Amino acid sequence: MRRLSAPSKLRERIRQLRIASRREFQQGGVRQLIARFFHWIRGERRFYHPPPLPYDKWLAHTRLTDDALHRQILEIGQYDYQPLIAFVPAGGTAPKTAWERTLHSFQAQTYRNWALYTIPGDIELPDDIELSQIESLDDAAYVVPFHPGDRAARHLLYEIVRQLNINPGTQILYWDTDIIDADDTIRYSPFFKPGTFSPEMMLSTNYLAPAALQVDLVRRVEGSILEDSDAVTFRCAAAADSIRHIPDVLYHHAQAPDSISEGYRQAVVEHLQSQGIRNARYRSIGDGIHRLTWDSAQNSVSIIIPNKDNPDCIRPCVDSILGSPVLPAGCEVIIVDNGSTDRSVIAYYKSLEADPCVSVIPYDESFNYSRANNIGAQAARGDLLLFLNNDILPLDDAWLPELMRWCDLPGIGVVGGLLLYPDHTVQHAGVVIGMSGIAGHMLQNVPDTGMTITGPTYWYRNCSAVTGACMLIRRSLFETIGGFDEAYQLVFSDVKICLQAQQKGFRVVCTPFARLYHYEGKSRGSSVPVDDMERAFQDMKSIIEQGDPFYNPNLSRFSTVPALTIDDVSISLHYLQWTLKVMGIDVSH
Repeated sequence: MRRLSAPSKLRERIRQLRIASRREFQQGGVRQLIARFFHWIRGERRFYHPPPLPYDKWLAHTRLTDDALHRQILEIGQYDYQPLIAFVPAGGTAPKTAWERTLHSFQAQTYRNWALYTIPGDIELPDDIELSQIESLDDAAYVVPFHPGDRAARHLLYEIVRQLNINPGTQILYWDTDIIDADDTIRYSPFFKPGTFSPEMMLSTNYLAPAALQVDLVRRVEGSILEDSDAVTFRCAAAADSIRHIPDVLYHHAQAPDSISEGYRQAVVEHLQSQGIRNARYRSIGDGIHRLTWDSAQNSVSIIIPNKDNPDCIRPCVDSILGSPVLPAGCEVIIVDNGSTDRSVIAYYKSLEADPCVSVIPYDESFNYSRANNIGAQAARGDLLLFLNNDILPLDDAWLPELMRWCDLPGIGVVGGLLLYPDHTVQHAGVVIGMSGIAGHMLQNVPDTGMTITGPTYWYRNCSAVTGACMLIRRSLFETIGGFDEAYQLVFSDVKICLQAQQKGFRVVCTPFARLYHYEGKSRGSSVPVDDMERAFQDMKSIIEQGDPFYNPNLSRFSTVPALTIDDVSISLHYLQWTLKVMGIDVSH
């Protein structure tokens, strides 16, 4: 690899300073820019990045001016496609004041071609509200369900129509939301949604709501949008081919959205049954937590655990598996041993010889994580392969059936679990490409039942990758891909194989109900080989540049606890490039 010269490093340092200083001024004004300057002249040897923003400050930075809103009115008149969009009340009763509040926000839209579909006859509206009403949904191209009392941002419809002109044929559009107080002055509790549609998150909650739904799609699915818009939204999402996210807070709830309806649960169960799932059940287990279970297919699983010595890790890990009262039939444990010399470990292996479910495979080479797991996979007999670190310990016996269950769903290729630190904060709930460098764990350090601006920890989530510390993958998919890339010695091959699975048309899902402790770094330390960093940057550069598709672009890549920032994707790319250059890696190509 080519090393950077000293003058090149200086020029790069100055360029990074200009970029970071401009961001500092945009986000924090002169005071923060001065702080940035003193940070630089002290010569601190790390890349400086703007701190996360509180929601009120983020709103101040992103709020549209009157001039910008006026320009929208002029701009949208030039669009080729100007569909009629109908607002549809989502059911329930509401006082006149709630209706007035909502309809005033509709009247203020910068896109004018909208109408209201039905309004209760007993609602008398003031003279300053002029409405266009339609009698049939067929008169509109898209519908947006709403609850009286909520407010739409003035540019909601503009953003919808702009996206439809950029991406014709989009069937569903959704956006970020928050809550606004009764005086329409304070906004709080924002919800920043995945940047790419997450089918498995929809099993936890109707996170799309409210969304713009193509009328043709609404007509094709079962149910009345007036009586249960959530259930209709779910059915539309399950049937849609094109769903897009608008990364802006465009809708303000008057209060926190209700828990999922019985009709929504029924729609989820019916969908699972249509996917071949038997006896699907929705269970509420308190505090708004909903869990799905079903009669799982009888797949066999091979659990592959690389190990060297570490009696305090390997024995509790394996014993917790073998001692489970719900150990699936046909389960096997394969320990890939990398030259253990510890007498207690050798004695433990000896004690396992009588168990037909366990085998110890010698791996007498310089340790390579990918190679060790591939050797274990070659010896495996299971339909499913579970790659497990030796520093993993389950919290309960349900974890393995929970992981295996998700491979019953067509299209799911890789499954991960909720890994926790001993203090019950999250260590892993999925991987974000570009977080903290090349890839990092979302929700890390959040309490295990915590709430964030991306939703709670107990929702099912699709993600770009899950950690190889606990990764279940279909054997057929693993073999089609060719296993872990052995060019990676220690890290990032787990991320790469997840990305390869998605290229093959499979989804990656993280379930919060497979809960395990992860004593991270206890067995092999926390060092990252330089060659792995360089290779991962080249393999994942395009995703890092564009931003992880499942992570909202308004969120900081420098904070594993979801936090807001401005234009963070480009800053995180510069940070990563700077880090690699400090390590002597040329990233110019």
